[in-house]
Amino acid sequence: MRFVLTVILVLLVSAAYGADGSVITYEFDGKTYEGYYISPSSKAPLILLIHDWDGLTDYEVKRASMLAEMGYAVFAVDLFGAGVRPTEDTDKRQHTGELYKDREKMRLLLQSGLDHNPKGPIFKMLWQWDTALAVQLSLSSPGQEQT
Repeated sequence: MRFVLTVILVLLVSAAYGADGSVITYEFDGKTYEGYYISPSSKAPLILLIHDWDGLTDYEVKRASMLAEMGYAVFAVDLFGAGVRPTEDTDKRQHTGELYKDREKMRLLLQSGLDHNPKGPIFKMLWQWDTALAVQLSLSSPGQEQT
């Protein structure tokens, strides 16, 4: 019951601040990806949110909404591809393992996410893979503020 009330509260506050999330479809290397974008205003600073090993799920959407409630624009980047949301640990290991083996692709996917949302000051909030992804993003984004 508490969870339901929390979700309703987040939705009401997001609506009150004008935050309206949407799926952003983009292509990279001939493959379709689906990120999620939400912003309370056109002047809100951007946070790039990176999903954990099960792909971009409702969890990241909820976190993006919570950050939008705090005044941030959020783009949750998709690193696996449209509709790819692994549920079994073996599949999760496979998808994350592919990116670890191809660091250049990982960097380009992260940069592609940034390119589809160029909004001024960028703060990066990273889940699960944070150290490896922060390093890869730093290598591909010289001169940008890293948090």
